[in-house]
Amino acid sequence: MIRLPEPFAAALAGARPRDVVDTPAPDALAAYARALACLQVGREDQAREDLSRALRNEPPPELQLALEVELAYLDLRQRSAVAGAAERLAALHLRARAHPWVKARAQHYLGLALGKLRKGAEACAALLDAREFYRLAGDPAGRAQATDTLGSLYAAEGRLDRAATLYALSLVEKLSHGDRYGMALSLGNLGRAQLRAGRPREALECFEQSRRIAVGEGLGDERGRLRLLEDEARARLELGDPAEARSAEALLHEVVDGARRAGYRDLEFFAWKDLALAALAARRWDDAAKALEAARSARPLGGEEYHELLLLHVQALLELGRGDDVALERLAQVARGFRRAALPDLEISVRAALARALRERERCSEAAAVLEEAIGLARGDGFERLRVRLVELFTELELHRGMPEEQGRLVVAGKKTSALGYDLLQPVGKGAFGEVWKAFDPERLQVVALKRLKLAQLYEEEERARLVDSAKLELAATRSLFHPGIARVHAVGRDDEGELYIVQDFVPGLPLAALLETREPAEPGLALPILVDIARALDAIHGAATRVIHRDLKPANVILVQRERLRPVLVDFGLACLPDDPARMERLLRAGTPHYAAPEQLSGKHLNEAVDLYALGVIAYEWLAGCLPFEWPERESLESFCDRVQRERPIPLAKRRPDLDPELCAVIDRLLSKVARNRGRSAADVADALERWARS
Repeated sequence: MIRLPEPFAAALAGARPRDVVDTPAPDALAAYARALACLQVGREDQAREDLSRALRNEPPPELQLALEVELAYLDLRQRSAVAGAAERLAALHLRARAHPWVKARAQHYLGLALGKLRKGAEACAALLDAREFYRLAGDPAGRAQATDTLGSLYAAEGRLDRAATLYALSLVEKLSHGDRYGMALSLGNLGRAQLRAGRPREALECFEQSRRIAVGEGLGDERGRLRLLEDEARARLELGDPAEARSAEALLHEVVDGARRAGYRDLEFFAWKDLALAALAARRWDDAAKALEAARSARPLGGEEYHELLLLHVQALLELGRGDDVALERLAQVARGFRRAALPDLEISVRAALARALRERERCSEAAAVLEEAIGLARGDGFERLRVRLVELFTELELHRGMPEEQGRLVVAGKKTSALGYDLLQPVGKGAFGEVWKAFDPERLQVVALKRLKLAQLYEEEERARLVDSAKLELAATRSLFHPGIARVHAVGRDDEGELYIVQDFVPGLPLAALLETREPAEPGLALPILVDIARALDAIHGAATRVIHRDLKPANVILVQRERLRPVLVDFGLACLPDDPARMERLLRAGTPHYAAPEQLSGKHLNEAVDLYALGVIAYEWLAGCLPFEWPERESLESFCDRVQRERPIPLAKRRPDLDPELCAVIDRLLSKVARNRGRSAADVADALERWARS
């Protein structure tokens, strides 16, 4: 981190930025520190001036990068040239490789920029990286801020319960290192999430607590104070009490006056918009029209489509109040706009108003369809209370509900997000059965591997059902296992297209297949310890508590992770099956990878744990010999290859590697036996035998 000079360091660490915003800044470092204080209290023009002046003074490389990062952030904060700021931040992140803290800050702001550009998955990945960079840089406050920003990203997408979870986590992080200013910000964010989820009283408590901290600490953040007042006013309006509404309007007028003085056009815009809504609720049409016009005048320069949608929404409600039927098409237009912007809570509100207006015009079937779609949206994250209200509205409007068919109800259009809200970060692999993604699971707050099976294009319905049964066993097979050599499975579900997906630990490492591609015989000192670990992991899944066969053990399903040494982790149990279920076994016998499949697996016989020992033998032979026991030329058919594996014996390993001890070669050759019982009593016995040679 950049060491700031006094008195700036003490003021910022003590959440008293107001104390130093007018302190002289004679050099570039002091100007940078004062700019940080100005940003906290909302003096954005002064902050930009300080940052620009410091850059002109040819500061040291790390400080220069930090100044450029904060200037890019100012562009984001003032909503000017967001795309350009994102490009600059991406470049700054690369330039700051030698400066971990500046790198973390650039990545943090890049995540914020990508979120504003509606690139949710990329923004999520950037913010997760920023949290890790802050940790490595020893900045817990920065890590907590990145957690807050990640929460805001989810809130912007309408995933409010997940946003609230992240805000709560950020609160704990800030409490642990005494960041009361940060706590006030997190409480404000948490209140906004509660308000959007239809919980105005809980939101009001958060806003009041945030204001209490800010006032008690004397933070002097005028922008933050005005925003909290505006938030509190919206919460009071949501309560539906006339006295609370009058109090809310007084607060909003205070926000308008303060925002005008400070030049905060965005805050003035939102305050006028809410004053228009308050007047509409009281059926004061002329007051609503005046407030709407004032909001248009205060619309932020270079404003987003979002601002225009809010104005259109108020305009449509005003037209409805005055009995103008043009409001119906305008509401439908706004609903489509909120759908594009991935703002389901606002879309729900608009659809409820549209359904009510259609019912008043006796267009009952249309009203029911609109309301049914709103209920489908309200099944999403954090909207349970809104769903209950919509169901009640069905009864109130005397509409009859149909039986809607749910498909992909939580998928946000245009987002690479699975049916349960996993953020798909980047593809990891693709094959005949489907594809694997590195993804972020907001519920578990961790990166996972998400395997989406694509079976409909490959199999008929009956066979597909059988394969789905097999894949579901992956959950039962590993959920109760806590073994360092096994990737745990967390969930099995269906995506928006009805296809199965499996969520398991994401294992960052190198597939064993990448080492074997060289076709170079391995040194026993490298291969044997890893083969021992694989056998130990097989013993765990073959244990009495689970009695599971992997059935698809191969180098691509073994990930090597660097710990105190290279350690293997078994992944992809999608073809696992229980040996005590002959009926299921019979249906699934021929699945798997032929090179590593045991003879009995290829011939359709009953299987047991010995098929995994055979696959382990193939891997050991391939790694130590530099070739497979049975090669499969392109010209040879699958039937012919399977027939050779069942009849012929491979060349003994000792002939391929005469430098190896014959007894070690015999252990591996036994694993390739055609007779299952000759391969060894258990994976544990095989591990013990290999370990003796590994030690020597």
